[in-house]
Amino acid sequence: MFNLFFIILSGVLYSLSFPKASLWYLSFVSLVPFFYALDKSKHVWQRLCYGGLWAVVVSGVMGHWMFIALCRHYGLEWAKAGLFFSICLVLPLAAIYGIFSVAYGYLKRDRLVFYAAVIPSLWVAAEFLKESIPVLIPWGNIAYAVLPFKSFVQAADLEGVYGLTFLVVMVNGFLFILIRDIRGKGEGWRRIAGVVCLAAFIFSGVIGYGRLRVSDIRAVEEGTKKVSVTLVQGNFSLEDRWSGMGFYNRVQTYLSMSQGKGGEDGPRIIVWPETTLNSSSRLDRAFFKSLMRAIGPDALLVSGGLKQLEAGGVYNSAYFISGSGRLQRYDKHILLPYAETVPLVDWLDGFYTAPDEFIKGHSPLCFDPLPGRVSASICFEILYPGYIRQMVKQGAEVLVNISNDAWFGESAMPHMHLDAARMRAVEHRRYVLRASNSGISAIIAPDGRIVGQSRLFQREKISGICRMLDQETIYTKYGNWVLYVAAAVLALACLRQIFDGER
Repeated sequence: MFNLFFIILSGVLYSLSFPKASLWYLSFVSLVPFFYALDKSKHVWQRLCYGGLWAVVVSGVMGHWMFIALCRHYGLEWAKAGLFFSICLVLPLAAIYGIFSVAYGYLKRDRLVFYAAVIPSLWVAAEFLKESIPVLIPWGNIAYAVLPFKSFVQAADLEGVYGLTFLVVMVNGFLFILIRDIRGKGEGWRRIAGVVCLAAFIFSGVIGYGRLRVSDIRAVEEGTKKVSVTLVQGNFSLEDRWSGMGFYNRVQTYLSMSQGKGGEDGPRIIVWPETTLNSSSRLDRAFFKSLMRAIGPDALLVSGGLKQLEAGGVYNSAYFISGSGRLQRYDKHILLPYAETVPLVDWLDGFYTAPDEFIKGHSPLCFDPLPGRVSASICFEILYPGYIRQMVKQGAEVLVNISNDAWFGESAMPHMHLDAARMRAVEHRRYVLRASNSGISAIIAPDGRIVGQSRLFQREKISGICRMLDQETIYTKYGNWVLYVAAAVLALACLRQIFDGER
């Protein structure tokens, strides 16, 4: 019974470290009760159940926004929405963390290296599975919770989000072994002193690096090109956007909110949200020419829209509309399961004139209109660190993310989506310009700072500047090298178990 209590406690603490509670410091202790329960369990099936229960708690506390989208916007009955939630979200996560828990028991050793390296490697592997399985979305990574800890999170430019995950889980492992040893069930004060010294060394090193990097980044920015930025948040309801009526009025609203000139700050980048230009039949040559004239010769407009193919099928796209007369298009590569693509079962009906399914894009990832090389991700694509890295590797000097989070109401999800964009900014030391139909829209600096931010469900525009940056970070150059380290650690741990079993 106590073990069940600790599993539930861990799941709740973990969830509270994320928005909206944003008690980020809990992320460094939230897994300690989970490890305690796993440490006390004696059987494989117990650990499997504990991992599954932990995932159920986290999914229930953090994933309630899905009911808002399913019931309010797709009109599903609560029973069908609950079935969808259970099968498509809870069960896969329960399986992943159930496997984590079983592996924990198999590899378990009462050694510091187990808590400092093996457990973090297991957790990183579990997080990577969420990114790799096509029907899942990699949300809820524990590293995103620590974004308010500014000095700590700067290490993402070395090791990416998975490296930060490794460090946060390592801290949880250190705390667990300290608590257990202090209670007299470990190897004594010598190991306690060793754990404290090692933890202090790693923690102080990460924080010291972060403080140095923040000052270095701001110094680098001073010598780079400034560009004026206007992000427009139209806040049109889903019914307005997809009823088939009022397209030109909506476009005119966006144009009027986009007014302004680069002036002394140079060229402008204007960003409109996902699927703003959502009437394919009206997106002809004359329409784009009128937009080019309206924004002016020194401006670049990045707007979400649709592209209807004559042969059938629709792309979810981002249009790059240059005031100098150039038109380019990015088609979304990573489609949102169940909403934009239909794996296995068609759960969701269409929403007004919104397409039921999209075609996977194969367009280039980086474009070079005035004022520099720009890449755009659409909605949840920003959650995939390796994918955004490809954009930067192809030369992106500014990252744009266009989205529509109105489906999730005023839940924590828009805040978590924003945090993913902030993490990508830190990983690559790029400005990220995020425009969402209903919020949260933001200009994000290369150190993860929010320079300007909108409110949820308000019609607003954000004006500011960004800088065109082209330096490569260690993470940009080498990617998710932490995954290879984790794989090597787990392989060695498995080999150790196999050899010990043969003795």
